[in-house]
Amino acid sequence: LLTYLDHQMWARATVSHLTFLLGGVLHGKRIALTGVPSLAARAAFALADAGAEVALDPALAAEAEALQRLA
Repeated sequence: LLTYLDHQMWARATVSHLTFLLGGVLHGKRIALTGVPSLAARAAFALADAGAEVALDPALAAEAEALQRLA
């Protein structure tokens, strides 16, 4: 069981885990996300920063837009 202090820490851990699972490279990989809006949107931005091509569930678009305005 892993616990995280906040959503941003969870997003960074997700990037680390996926990087490991995908052979150490996220650049150019296409990753689809859905789930809890605040977590999925943060993970989407973190994965995109790491070079992944991210497809976010359209149902999460409003949350992602709100987070992007805050960034």
